[in-house]
Amino acid sequence: MYRDADDQMMYEEYKRREKLQEMVLHGTFLPWLHRAASGSAFAKENEYVKPPFHDHARYFANSFQGRRRVVVIHPYLASVANEVGVSPEDDEAKILEVAKRISGEFATQHGLKVKVSRDSWYHRDAIMIEYEKK
Repeated sequence: MYRDADDQMMYEEYKRREKLQEMVLHGTFLPWLHRAASGSAFAKENEYVKPPFHDHARYFANSFQGRRRVVVIHPYLASVANEVGVSPEDDEAKILEVAKRISGEFATQHGLKVKVSRDSWYHRDAIMIEYEKK
């Protein structure tokens, strides 16, 4: 799960700072974020919609009221670079910029807000993309 104690510490710090707890989820990305009832038209239409660079997803909810829902994905920098046609040897900032643009377009299209950073606890060579309903 974690490469070392530092990664686990980053994960625990994220949950504490954001006041979230990890959820065991058997649902789907968009319907869960939008709190759509299973079987609803929205859930059926968006059941298989995945965000760009979908990899290593974790689902979190506010531990107090459960109203805030966040999905965090951790794609590797090299896989993001390959997917968008940028050389993995290119500047990390350029790869991050492209990931922010593409993830932002997806978020806008689906009524979400997104944050893209290098704060991944999953792996040092991964980025962290956080999606949350607006």
